[in-house]
Amino acid sequence: MEYNPIAKEYNRLHTVIKDKNSERQILTSSLSWFEKSGINKFHSTLNLKQIDSKKLKTMLDDAEQAIDVLNSGIRAIKRKVKTRFNPFNWFDSNQINFRNQLSSLEKDRTSRINKRDSIAQSLKTCRSAITTTLSDIDKYNKFDRNSVKEGLAVLTEELACLTEKLETTAYLKQKVDTLLLPVKEQITKYESTIESSKATVSSANEFEKELNGADNSYGRAMIHKECEEKHGSGRPKQIIRQHEQLILQAQRNLEKAKKRAIEIGEKASRNISKIVIDGNNLCYEGSEFIGLSPLKTLTNELQKKYETMVVFDSAIRSLLKAGDTAIRSEFDSSVSIHVVATKQLADETILDVSENEEHCYIISNDRFGEYKDKEVVKNNRLIRHEILFGKVLINDLNINLKYRRSD
Repeated sequence: MEYNPIAKEYNRLHTVIKDKNSERQILTSSLSWFEKSGINKFHSTLNLKQIDSKKLKTMLDDAEQAIDVLNSGIRAIKRKVKTRFNPFNWFDSNQINFRNQLSSLEKDRTSRINKRDSIAQSLKTCRSAITTTLSDIDKYNKFDRNSVKEGLAVLTEELACLTEKLETTAYLKQKVDTLLLPVKEQITKYESTIESSKATVSSANEFEKELNGADNSYGRAMIHKECEEKHGSGRPKQIIRQHEQLILQAQRNLEKAKKRAIEIGEKASRNISKIVIDGNNLCYEGSEFIGLSPLKTLTNELQKKYETMVVFDSAIRSLLKAGDTAIRSEFDSSVSIHVVATKQLADETILDVSENEEHCYIISNDRFGEYKDKEVVKNNRLIRHEILFGKVLINDLNINLKYRRSD
């Protein structure tokens, strides 16, 4: 199973680039053919081939006529040759002469037939060349050189963009693959354990069947001994119980590991360009209001990588005992700060500014359950955070920051 979501796009780009390169090769070859060719050259070739065709047709007709003459002569001689069942004909001088003439004519005919067939093949090849040349002339006359050049220019530009995109995608894919490697190794380990334990259970079942069918105690003792040599224990039932438990545990762990791999892949493959922060949400540790310190620490880090915006409820003014200008002054100038109108909550504003921007994510512990129709909620572009023990933790972004609590 592929746990890296970027792999699909990576493979798609590979295929598209391969197809585009093939298309470009076809256009390049056709343009090269056109530029190396010439209508006069084609007409010259056509004239020569047409002359050759006429000569070969005459030669073929002559060869056919000569064969017809030989066939007539052979038929006439055959009428004079008498049967060999009569021994007197063996030594008759006239019969000997007729037979010699017949043999000579047949050899000559065979030679002429071979020559005729060779001429016919040459004529066929010549006519095929004429057809090809006529096709080339038609192709040359219809060839749109400017259109092909424009097509090549477009393809070259497309390939440059696609190649750049592939390089970026390859980098992201490798990054996600690296994060997935430990959990994929666990998955392989659990799958190997399940397979190995199933094989052991199957083997132990065979030993148990043999024990049930043993005729005497000696036979059972030998089976127990063989089982112990193979599995380290001479008790098949005990082996079966132990490995069935191992299978169950490994299957549970396998499902957890697969789920973890999917989560890692989905989170690591996020393409985030903008982050909108639920401002009030990050001013609390538990139920205690702790001010802007964690938020300032976090935005200072986020603005290095992302376009960052903080949206506050109107209540932040009374909580901080400060106006909008004073609140904005607490943050780096690259961070956008917005405080909603008096007596208004920030939820809808946060969702609206994030709507229809597929690379925009929201940092908030609010799940916005009453706004399930919003695209950002439906696509789960929501990132949780934790504030505790003087730290801001955002696992999805690999953020673990200490902040200094203000007095």
